[in-house]
Amino acid sequence: MHYAVNVTGPLDSLLRRAEHAVELGAAALMVNPFAQGLDSVRALRAAEFGVPIFAHRVGAALWARNPCFGVAPAVIAQLTRLCGADYVQVGSFTGSVYDTPDDVRAQIAACAPAVAVIGGGVSPANAAAQVEAAGVRAGVMVLLGSAAYEAGSPEEAVAATVSSLRPKTAEEIA
Repeated sequence: MHYAVNVTGPLDSLLRRAEHAVELGAAALMVNPFAQGLDSVRALRAAEFGVPIFAHRVGAALWARNPCFGVAPAVIAQLTRLCGADYVQVGSFTGSVYDTPDDVRAQIAACAPAVAVIGGGVSPANAAAQVEAAGVRAGVMVLLGSAAYEAGSPEEAVAATVSSLRPKTAEEIA
């Protein structure tokens, strides 16, 4: 299992935290550009730590939820990708976040060539339905938050999720 270390925090120590996380073996860096600022993604990319950057989206709703002066969720996803994120969290099809299904599909498209991370209420029980609703299998990943504990442990939840996403064999279909 790989771990993305959350380096969101005071701007003056962002790069030191990221460097230290990588020195300790982090396989990826996570930052919340809506708390830290979009430029945090650009700064991490420019520092070239040699690990992927995952942009979490908590707080993006402040930009997107108001139809009178908000920004389309796909624009937010694309901005995050253009700043340098390798993995961009988008909404989900669970109904637990503000995105409509069309918004989520537009965000997924806007992330390319980065990986769109479907998150918000995703669990081992509904991960396959999330990917099916996305309409694509390449360039997407599911994010298990607190739902990762539904199966007993994070390891068991990941195994159950992977199993649910694995294509069925001819014997399993019959």
